Amino acid sequence: MKTILLMLPLLFVLGGCAGNSNDVSDDENVTDYSSYSGTVIELNEESDGKRILVQEAEDEDYKKLTFNIPTEINDEVQLDDEVTIYYDVDSAIGESDPPILIGKILRLEIH
Repeated sequence: MKTILLMLPLLFVLGGCAGNSNDVSDDENVTDYSSYSGTVIELNEESDGKRILVQEAEDEDYKKLTFNIPTEINDEVQLDDEVTIYYDVDSAIGESDPPILIGKILRLEIH
């Protein structure tokens, strides 16, 4: 009986830890991601989300950059929104005019 009573608090602690998830979320370590901030100057609806053209807000490497935003990331972005887009640091930039990000987007913040 004493063993059961002693193990009960341990079970509560372990049960609380089991609920933690490793999915990508807003509080994920952002050091593994780069960001680009600016104004949405073009927006096209696509079958799998939106394609947006963002003009830089600060001194970025690219003055304009195109992003494919999946619906599950944020489907509320509108033309003229001020946004910050967080994307995988290993993403490539396609050499098109304007350039396009080729890689995983973590999240999109509308300011």
